[in-house]
Amino acid sequence: MNTPRLSQLPFLITLNINIAMAKNAIQMGFKPEILCLEESISPFNWLGPLQYAPTYPQNLEPTSVQHQIMHHPWLDVFPFPRFRDNVIQAVAANLMDDDELCADVAEMNYEGTARPSLIVWGDPGDPSGWEASIYFLHKWGWLLQGCPELLEATNRWRECRGEKRLFWHDPQM
Repeated sequence: MNTPRLSQLPFLITLNINIAMAKNAIQMGFKPEILCLEESISPFNWLGPLQYAPTYPQNLEPTSVQHQIMHHPWLDVFPFPRFRDNVIQAVAANLMDDDELCADVAEMNYEGTARPSLIVWGDPGDPSGWEASIYFLHKWGWLLQGCPELLEATNRWRECRGEKRLFWHDPQM
């Protein structure tokens, strides 16, 4: 049969998140290949004007932090401006390693163990189509300060499956 097996779920989640990030990169006017190169620098840190695609999603519009602080372009593709800013600022302050976040989000989980992940259920430029795993929230939830959209979307998806809502304490939410 052509039905996916439960054992294939980690692969499908990883494939889907990588496709979503590539689609957002294309909508933002840069080649998705730069997301895979360790030495890449965000196009928003390049000198000179950057030409945006006509279908540029509002949620992906670069912030002043993205323009001011040098960072890897893979951080530009999340449709959560405050989350992007929080990650970029945390990396710049040496509070975290974005390679570790990248590994959790975008690398294949061959062990099949539960780990931090993001899931994209719809249009990757639309925040309501994203979901964070419980493990992601436990490990990286501190990066969601001032960014209630991801938790709200996560809870909508959980409710669709009949699962309990998740709560995350953020004084700014």
